[in-house]
Amino acid sequence: GLPILIGGSGPKVTLKLVARYGDMWHSFGDADDYRRKNAILLEHCANEGRDPAEIERFWGVDDLAHADEMAEAGAQHLIVEVGGDGERYDLSPLQELVRWRDRVS
Repeated sequence: GLPILIGGSGPKVTLKLVARYGDMWHSFGDADDYRRKNAILLEHCANEGRDPAEIERFWGVDDLAHADEMAEAGAQHLIVEVGGDGERYDLSPLQELVRWRDRVS
């Protein structure tokens, strides 16, 4: 079926919904935020009888200087914003992410 991505990190409702229904989870913050929220998700998965490995983790980052730490913490997909005004876009965050990916792959 069509996979379900749930965004957010509310510990009582959203992460419980991710554990119950989500195929993918998306949130944002630093590595400490990820570790803290992922630990809560793991608890909810245990309560639901769900294998947490079934849920892909997507994480929005503002600063790719911490990409290694995010990957080590368990984020499987990193997301960067490509800002712009509708005519021109700043692709430098994307280019930096691709360079990081190619270096660690």
